[in-house]
Amino acid sequence: MTACRTSPLLPAATALLAASIAAPTLAYDGAYLAIEGGAWDIEDGPIPFALEPAGSDDIDDDSELEALRSAFRAWACVPGTSVRFAESEEPGVVDMGDDGVNSLFWDETGDFGLGPGTLGVTSGDAGNGVRRQADIVFNGFDSQWSTDETPSAVDVGSIAVHEIGHYIGLDHPCDKPGGQEQNCNGPDRSIMTPAWDGAIGRTPMPDDEEGVKALYPDDGSGGGCDGPFRKGEACSCDDECVEGLVCVQPPGGGRSVCGELCASDDSHCGGAFACVLGMPEGDDRAEGVCVPSAANAKPPGAVCISDGDCASGTCALLFDLARSICMEDCDDDDDCTEGRRCYDGFCLGGTSHEACPVPPGPCGCASSSSSGAFGSAVALLAAGALLARRRRG
Repeated sequence: MTACRTSPLLPAATALLAASIAAPTLAYDGAYLAIEGGAWDIEDGPIPFALEPAGSDDIDDDSELEALRSAFRAWACVPGTSVRFAESEEPGVVDMGDDGVNSLFWDETGDFGLGPGTLGVTSGDAGNGVRRQADIVFNGFDSQWSTDETPSAVDVGSIAVHEIGHYIGLDHPCDKPGGQEQNCNGPDRSIMTPAWDGAIGRTPMPDDEEGVKALYPDDGSGGGCDGPFRKGEACSCDDECVEGLVCVQPPGGGRSVCGELCASDDSHCGGAFACVLGMPEGDDRAEGVCVPSAANAKPPGAVCISDGDCASGTCALLFDLARSICMEDCDDDDDCTEGRRCYDGFCLGGTSHEACPVPPGPCGCASSSSSGAFGSAVALLAAGALLARRRRG
């Protein structure tokens, strides 16, 4: 599935504008239009994206990358929606395809064939129930870009917020007889209208807000774009997460995210997480935390079913816990990596969660606490749809 946005300077965009002026009563009969199968499953965490660090050749201060982040935030901050995003710790790439990276980048060579009428294109899977992969490419070959409202340049934020609308599953709000877009809602109602009129518009409009709330309704957790944060969102301590979650700190460094507690007798964490166990408290139970985990790459100490689940390639039974664990074998703690400890030949733990610091009291003292070690892994997400901004294809 692809979608794009086009330029107001081209005949196609001019015709679209003329139609909306000449026959306003023929406007699209609806507030928004969803892409079938274009919404992500966010039950197990936020929608991932990765920024290609080179950005636009027209901008040398990285403000275009900040503009992209702000565009994601504009959607996440719509009241009444649970949609959230997570930027990958790995950079995006100049490529579009099912590579699991979900990149945003500029085509500065014309190799992607966007053409002078197309400002941006979002490409990704659709029609399979949920989206799992998407990429956005901006046309740096035919267009000049800026973040400072330069009149002769294309505004990064205005195009990005439109393309991200496709990224999360919204289509152009138009009638489509015979596959041709007609009678589209105008820019006064929707940022998703296909043709950009050159005006600065960096936030979703009322119709767009209705669309994102329909695709990602409020989950009742109390989470918000400024916190408290939901499962998989970045955090620094437990109290920043919604009730029932803790701030999981992975072993070996990396970004902490909100996750659930788990145990050897209750190891369910959801599809994008793995239950990493710490040292057993007694003869038959070990506590743990749910850490982000890439498919078929659970870290040492994680509960598993088969060898294919584990990054190490070995899923073995730990008799004391009566659970199969991804194995990093050891004779003592020195054999274990990333802060794990050796227990009966298995390396366990390595991650933790930490309470937020208590403000100093009258005595001038403060306190904080952290849980025991558990384990870790890194993971993220994918999906797509296609568009262009000056004609917003």
